[in-house]
Amino acid sequence: MSCFLNSSFNMAYDMLNHIFGGNLTKPVGAVPLTGQFLNFDQPSFINPESREMISYWAKSLKNPSKTSKLVGGSSDIDASGFDKEGFIYYPTNCTQGKKCPIHVALHGCLQGKWRIGDVFAKKTGYLEIAELNNIIILFPQIISTHSDPSNSEGCWDWWGYGSPNYANQLGPQMAGVKKMIDTLRAINLALYI
Repeated sequence: MSCFLNSSFNMAYDMLNHIFGGNLTKPVGAVPLTGQFLNFDQPSFINPESREMISYWAKSLKNPSKTSKLVGGSSDIDASGFDKEGFIYYPTNCTQGKKCPIHVALHGCLQGKWRIGDVFAKKTGYLEIAELNNIIILFPQIISTHSDPSNSEGCWDWWGYGSPNYANQLGPQMAGVKKMIDTLRAINLALYI
């Protein structure tokens, strides 16, 4: 059996280019990733305590030598299935005062940090496109659970294992991702100050 490999096909680029209206710069060759790839404390983003925490995160992005992890208050995990940490990529220009759009990249089943570390975030091509096009990429993470609710493969809730509201804004995972987006928007705005 032979496979045809189209080396010019870049799924991450084609998808993001479509979403962002067809005008993105396509990576050609190696792209220097000069932005910041950060681990973040997901419960802190889901339950941000104050504007001071957002200011702290913004200052951390402006001075990357001080931290490679955005941390905050509570690190308790609730029944939503979120892992303790997620990933964010801030392109260089987005840490220097440029207002940047946010794209959320949801991993597949068996592709969360609990199983493959940062491979999904770093090896799918998102970072290169983000750097070239000034797009902040959020990689929230779901864990594998073996008790109630059971999610042994670490999938996002697309069938109702955690809530009958899994597919709408009342679902705990979608509400959590929305809070992460809102916090990232506030951080990006705080970088202007």
